[in-house]
Amino acid sequence: MKLFNNKYRTDSVRLKSWDYSSSGFYYVTICVLNHKHSFGVVDSQSVNLNGLGEAASRFFLGIPEHFNNVSIANHIVMPNHIHGIIVVNKEEKIQGEKCNSRSLKGHKKGSLSVIISQYKAAVKRFAVKNNMDFNWQDSYYEHIIRDEKSMMKISEYIQLNPLRWELDEYNT
Repeated sequence: MKLFNNKYRTDSVRLKSWDYSSSGFYYVTICVLNHKHSFGVVDSQSVNLNGLGEAASRFFLGIPEHFNNVSIANHIVMPNHIHGIIVVNKEEKIQGEKCNSRSLKGHKKGSLSVIISQYKAAVKRFAVKNNMDFNWQDSYYEHIIRDEKSMMKISEYIQLNPLRWELDEYNT
């Protein structure tokens, strides 16, 4: 018997042939459940983060502290979503990890899905600890950045996001 007869399930948008623990530049968008404005407001084309938004930004920038093969190239926290570029560099030796070791629900340690899952969990724990009504959307959007032109275009989009807030698809 299949759960809900696949009525409520969608196929993964992840590239099936790609190893998301391999070196690369990954553009991610992570949304708050129902696009609730949980992180702050945009005022005069500038993002004013509240306490949860500040924590979400700090935790995103702190990802490399937990994954020593990862760096953050760019990010922005908007009122109801986060955009960021996560850089995975597998050339560095990962202490205590084996190439085939597994983590959360069968995903490879150090893979993008594990990084995002742990990040989302940290923000959620902060919200619960501080009695904040907050939940993430189940999944996230990702895009593998394959060339410098794409990197520049995405970086510009991230930086200009507050200026385009009134037209943003996530501004509901």
